[in-house]
Amino acid sequence: MKRIALSLLIAGLLGLGGGARAAEDAAGDLDHLVCYKMKDPLSTPARFDLLARLQPEFSRAGCELVLDHDDEVRSEFCVPASKRNVVAPQHDPDLAGASLADDYVCYRIECPAAAKPPHKIVTDQFGSRHAGFGQPQRICVPATKEPFVCGQTGVNGKGAPMCGGVCPAGNRCQVNKATGQCGCAPVPCKGKSDSANVCGGACANPADACTAGDDNSCVCKPRGCGLDPATNQCGGACADPTQVCSETAAGCACAPPVTAGCGLDPEFGECSGPCPTGLFCLPPVAGGDFCLCRTFGGLE
Repeated sequence: MKRIALSLLIAGLLGLGGGARAAEDAAGDLDHLVCYKMKDPLSTPARFDLLARLQPEFSRAGCELVLDHDDEVRSEFCVPASKRNVVAPQHDPDLAGASLADDYVCYRIECPAAAKPPHKIVTDQFGSRHAGFGQPQRICVPATKEPFVCGQTGVNGKGAPMCGGVCPAGNRCQVNKATGQCGCAPVPCKGKSDSANVCGGACANPADACTAGDDNSCVCKPRGCGLDPATNQCGGACADPTQVCSETAAGCACAPPVTAGCGLDPEFGECSGPCPTGLFCLPPVAGGDFCLCRTFGGLE
């Protein structure tokens, strides 16, 4: 309950400045702050004065950050949020603030003892109450954030590095066994297939595909005829070695090489000759001493 009250108080101070609320601001969009405990290694001391110009009785001088965090006192990271689907005995959605856009980091602070602000009637969306005030406890400062790129986040009980962070799609952040360092590596083909019996993961041989076996386990098998995601062209092995995986009107399929009108020019040693519209006379993707009509570089 204290955390809810803190978030509402912060939102009021930042978005409203203690002044009157205009009717057009009653939508209540992003006028709250939701705050999360944050592991904060910051250790740089800071001293400052806090000038509350709109409400000078809340000003303080000689304050400083409290950085000796423990399990009870930590920094908080706050982001703008909208409150919806409220279930409460009393709630006034028309008591709204201006929309917020910035993130905030909230620190514990200590200030020299001074006269406490006078008692006030404090009203928020959950009700009104007679409020007495103590000494300042928190300061919230504007902040920015960006994704944490894959790196070491700590060590486990055995002293081995623990990894975390963002990696490209299809990769995960893990320890490189050769170097002992954290880095992005393809997710290997293993485990079980999903509910659609589809597997995902990388195979050591690029000609293989991660495929579901008979027991739904994911294994690397030679890629059958289909669209190769690496080249965006038809490729893969055909059961009939005399056929090649090529593009047809129905998609990638195994078929005899198309040589009618398309063939190897003996003078220049290159494929040439007419092909259907959208196809070109080229060697097969997998290589060979014959020519066939297929797409070129994914262009049609």
